[in-house]
Amino acid sequence: MTITSAGCNALDYLLDVPAHIHAVHMNYRQNALLELKLALIRAGNQKALFEIFGLGATSRLQVIYVELRVHLGPVARKDWDDKISYSIRAR
Repeated sequence: MTITSAGCNALDYLLDVPAHIHAVHMNYRQNALLELKLALIRAGNQKALFEIFGLGATSRLQVIYVELRVHLGPVARKDWDDKISYSIRAR
């Protein structure tokens, strides 16, 4: 079990090939962020992963999100649907 905290620790623990990882956080948005990262990883979209989280900004955020949203759970999808425009305006 780990605190989600944007998913970095949970993703790092995957390197040890555990049977399960339970990521929990009092702020559900941290879990939504981890779900978005996992969707990018599962899609094999390392370029987009780096654009969003390595560079910290991309003009393609909306396009990337539209492609990934079907891979998110309902809570994460609703949160990102509501907030994705905030990220675009922040640039």
